[in-house]
Amino acid sequence: RTPGCRAIKAGEASVAMGDTGEEIDFDAVEQLLEGNDAGQERKSRDRDRGRDRDRKKRSRSRTTEEEKRRRQLEKERQEEERKQRQYEEEQKKAMEQASREDNTVVVTCLNHKATEREIYEFFSQQAGKVRDIQVIRDQASQKSKGISYVEFYLQEAVMKALACTGKPLMGVPIRALCKVQSRGGASGSTAE
Repeated sequence: RTPGCRAIKAGEASVAMGDTGEEIDFDAVEQLLEGNDAGQERKSRDRDRGRDRDRKKRSRSRTTEEEKRRRQLEKERQEEERKQRQYEEEQKKAMEQASREDNTVVVTCLNHKATEREIYEFFSQQAGKVRDIQVIRDQASQKSKGISYVEFYLQEAVMKALACTGKPLMGVPIRALCKVQSRGGASGSTAE
């Protein structure tokens, strides 16, 4: 019943008398109410959609936060892997450097006119495969100081090179020492 209306039952149709005295058809009122119910349903659907949107936003927000955490963890994992690779590379370089020093011979008493090529050929024939040669030179004049570093690929070649002490290179007997031993201050040849 609508406030301010009196209900009167008149035959088949129910009618209401309003405050102004006009008749109101209940069928029309019912249709209005149904329309109003449809409006209520629409509002209810809109409210539910709003809740669903909010739920999805919260879910997206949670997903976004989880995604951020996952990305952060992935970044940290990649950084740890990078650090591990860098550490392994440094260890490998250190081992390689130690190995290179173990495979290097210091040659003294060289003829000052001996070139890298002549030293290379001498030790390739006498000891084995040569990896690198460095002749120590005076900075000002660029003349040889009679000292050279000869690096070999194999430790066996180092032993053969040390046995070359006293053999002549360009008419001058050379003296070969292990690089580690020469740095440590020991004197003499290890091949003697």
